[in-house]
Amino acid sequence: MKNMLKDQKILAQDIKDLMCKNKLTKVDMSKKLDLTYPTMLTKLKEPDNFKLSELRSICSVLKIDHKILKKQNYDKKI
Repeated sequence: MKNMLKDQKILAQDIKDLMCKNKLTKVDMSKKLDLTYPTMLTKLKEPDNFKLSELRSICSVLKIDHKILKKQNYDKKI
């Protein structure tokens, strides 16, 4: 359980770092993912709540290969 929480925090931070690198705010990202801003904030706090399709969309928006997330072993669903 502790490892899972650590992985979630790392994934959330990696997403935020990549958003910054791509000059995207959380508002921008929520619009691109067709999520409400509060939903986006909630999912960033607990990335396990992202649907697979949303994670793939995040990868697309952030211009990264979804296999990177798999290699990092954040989410077994990918």
